[in-house]
Amino acid sequence: MRKNGVNRELTGISGGVCAPSGFTACAVQFENLKNKKTENVGFIFGKRRFPSAYLGAQGANASACVKISEKHLESGNASTIIVHNGLAIAQGAEEDKAVETICRAGAKYFNIDRNDIIFASIGALGGKTFVEAFEQAFKDCAHKKLPVKKDSFAVATAINKNAPREVAFSFNIGDWICKIGAVFTNGEEGKLCLLTTDVKISSKMLKKALSHVANEYFYMTPTKCGDNPHDCICITASEEAQNWRIEDENADYDKFVYALASVMDIICRQMATQGKVEEKLCLCKVIGAKSKRSARQTAFSTLSLLRNSGFSVQNILRAVLSVDEMVNLEKLSVSVVVEDRTFVLYEDGASFSFIESTINQIFQAEKIEILINLQLGNYSATAFGGLADKE
Repeated sequence: MRKNGVNRELTGISGGVCAPSGFTACAVQFENLKNKKTENVGFIFGKRRFPSAYLGAQGANASACVKISEKHLESGNASTIIVHNGLAIAQGAEEDKAVETICRAGAKYFNIDRNDIIFASIGALGGKTFVEAFEQAFKDCAHKKLPVKKDSFAVATAINKNAPREVAFSFNIGDWICKIGAVFTNGEEGKLCLLTTDVKISSKMLKKALSHVANEYFYMTPTKCGDNPHDCICITASEEAQNWRIEDENADYDKFVYALASVMDIICRQMATQGKVEEKLCLCKVIGAKSKRSARQTAFSTLSLLRNSGFSVQNILRAVLSVDEMVNLEKLSVSVVVEDRTFVLYEDGASFSFIESTINQIFQAEKIEILINLQLGNYSATAFGGLADKE
């Protein structure tokens, strides 16, 4: 990303969340004596307190780890991310207390402030939080001096041992090279994305950037099991790059958001079919909506319905008409793009029938893009998901 905006490409690099300078990572596995299960805990450590932002599940049933993390990040800074793969932490006063106790234990063993800890959990819903198990994990991590390791992949494996995912990219802000790294997962146990960067940026602008990409990408990736009370996305910035510190919406902020959005686009494409070899990537793009909210709702609801009820023109129309927005079927057009070929499914108030060979050709493609043009306004949105092969 040069100052003139010509070079806006990402360059893939290795290292995951440890690719940006200022971060180390590790994971520990231990036997939980209370529930007789093997537990995994991953850690991402910053050298010190860094500007950070966190967005979790909303509503009264948001999990304890979400509520406590949001509370801790009221200061806009964090130094440690702890992620647990086991029983998902539930909601309620007792669970809130348990998570705070876990954070105090982590603060003790790692010599940090408990309010500098971001806590994420992913796993099957239900069950109790076993504080003693986490204390053992912290002891193992601290005594073995694992935090000195730069092992992003261990954290990705701790989150999802069957399909660990990590990415890292470099990009330019002005003449300076900056980096973004991530570990992530998406499945029946929940949806999680942990990002790091070395960009110099204020907590306020980092949260604004995260909110933008979360709304455009993270929250636009539906799962068959629906949202979980512990879903979350967070980012922390070590500020060790050489760019001028971003403190308002200027050209450097725009370049950072562009890079972050590009990374999230890549992540969501991988999250869409993570661990599901029988599914192909499906993008549902809505254009011509009256509002951004309407565009997002239409794209998300369409892809959700197709994932659960199967691919058909009728299901697409059902989803489009279920959104709280008046739709003119005479103006509506629906098409599918595969391998640079466009198949019109609905136009001028009528559906088009296809022979079996055409349908097979559509489903043989590695990626399917559904394009819905409402012709009502100037807003657009894209949803990312996996679509099962035609039976």
